[in-house]
Amino acid sequence: MRLRTFPVGGAGRGVRQAQGKIGRKLTELVAKTPLAIRATKLDPGTAAGAFVRNLTAKSNVAQLDILASLTEADIHRLATLEADL
Repeated sequence: MRLRTFPVGGAGRGVRQAQGKIGRKLTELVAKTPLAIRATKLDPGTAAGAFVRNLTAKSNVAQLDILASLTEADIHRLATLEADL
């Protein structure tokens, strides 16, 4: 039995084509990822930061609601910060 060989140039072209396809797919996925997730400033040491860092389709939405809620003190602080702008 004889092995079929391919020209090296053809293999290189195939690798470059695959790299191009993967690069385009990656660019597409990054463009679809919300900036808040892509460039999060959440501390992974906090409960909210750890939750967002490990967010999946199976994540507990009720837990997300709890972590995303603001206390009265948070609301007051936010209002103060917005007023300062």
